[in-house]
Amino acid sequence: MRQPYLAVLILSAVLSVGTVIKLVRNIAADAAAGILAIVVLTFSKAFVEYATSGFHTPLTHFLVVWFWAMYFKRSSRSRPVGMLSLIAGCAC
Repeated sequence: MRQPYLAVLILSAVLSVGTVIKLVRNIAADAAAGILAIVVLTFSKAFVEYATSGFHTPLTHFLVVWFWAMYFKRSSRSRPVGMLSLIAGCAC
């Protein structure tokens, strides 16, 4: 692909869709919360505009959701602190 603008736009859209999917599948408490999250993010002007405005914001959204998904997935004794620190460091 020789169009850098188009490549970044597609990658941003993929990361934004991945963020919503990860949020619904791993963080939402139940199906109703997942549907509500999809509706709120779809109709949020800020989320939609920032999701396609560049690469850094969708990547940050994805890293933050990934962090919380890993954090909530495990009990407090078995959390991979090193991986959580790496994700948090990349999100900054």
